[in-house]
Amino acid sequence: MTAPNGGTSSGGPLSRWLARYHEALEQGETPPELRPEEMGVDEADLDRFRSFLHMLDRTLRPPDTSGPGRTIVDLSDGPTAASEEAALPQAIGRFQIEKKLGRGGFGIVFRAFDPGMGRWVALKIPRAEALLAPGVRRRFLGEAHVAAQLDHPNLVPVFEAGEAGTICYIASAYCEGPTLRRWIKAGNSPVEPRRAARLVLAMTRAVEHMHARGLLHCDLKPENILLDLPPDDEPDADPTPRITDFGLARLIDSPIGESTAAKAWGTPPYMAPEQIEQRREVVGPATDVYALGAILYELATGRPPHKAESPWELMRAVVADPPASPRSVNRSVPRDLGAIAMMCLEKRSRLRYPDAATLADDLECFLERRPTSARPLGPPAAWPAGPPATRPRRP
Repeated sequence: MTAPNGGTSSGGPLSRWLARYHEALEQGETPPELRPEEMGVDEADLDRFRSFLHMLDRTLRPPDTSGPGRTIVDLSDGPTAASEEAALPQAIGRFQIEKKLGRGGFGIVFRAFDPGMGRWVALKIPRAEALLAPGVRRRFLGEAHVAAQLDHPNLVPVFEAGEAGTICYIASAYCEGPTLRRWIKAGNSPVEPRRAARLVLAMTRAVEHMHARGLLHCDLKPENILLDLPPDDEPDADPTPRITDFGLARLIDSPIGESTAAKAWGTPPYMAPEQIEQRREVVGPATDVYALGAILYELATGRPPHKAESPWELMRAVVADPPASPRSVNRSVPRDLGAIAMMCLEKRSRLRYPDAATLADDLECFLERRPTSARPLGPPAAWPAGPPATRPRRP
């Protein structure tokens, strides 16, 4: 992993400071004070460096962590998520709060009732510190309003985004089903390979819909995918995945570094290397493709592409280490499906599928037992002319 001013994961002042920080957290001590000027960080790298530390602090310190101690980025002068929750009124605008559904690095989600429309909603409230930067509040609302225009069966509908006093919110459809993460933990992993391909194909077509309308998700992961489970009398039917949590979504053509996503980033181990390295100029549709590949890999093999003992080592592995081939983890994974997952997980974004549409086309080729671009039959010159449907079937 490249650090500002040439530091790497194996040495340099940044790495030494990070090692001391992680050791202090493990021992329950106050982390060392951060002094960027002592690390040789020049002005050109300073903004990227601070953004990286925001992301690392959010990763190393779970949102529910409380108690004394200094964080990487001192936000003690502003409201915290804990104080927001403690002081939360029974209603936000017209929405009547019933209970907290969960909390992530970017905000808190509540089950709330909308009396005007007579329906339950999932109401997401961003953490105050996530919107502290000038202009981010306005961009957050603008990006959420664009997300509300999306209409796809595999996307959880966003009803509206707005403000109630000083609080921003996103109201989306409330879904009873479990998250993909809970479904996996309930003993449904590894998933039969063709079912895994069908599930990820549905997600990919939904992401394609987003990309075609100028939005990136930037935080695709099993926790952000809800499942509509089939009826009990149809045990062999696939659950229907529905992508949610557009709190990090950003406009593809928004100025680099000025989107909500650029401030918050994503969640290891589904973050692409360019997210971890804060290379905002590289973030694009292929960044979401990486996350879809990580989900496909986990469904097919029963484990994520990278595992490590600490968040820092996990991020280093995502940037530097190739994942084990899916067939080496689970011999039942077909070579074609494994090749698709590995193409999604390329370190350099230009070597991945360029967008969700191309990935979806390859997943359909796999399901139809046709050659894929990740593992074609012979050189491309030998392929028949025409669309993928005209290619010969694999035996």
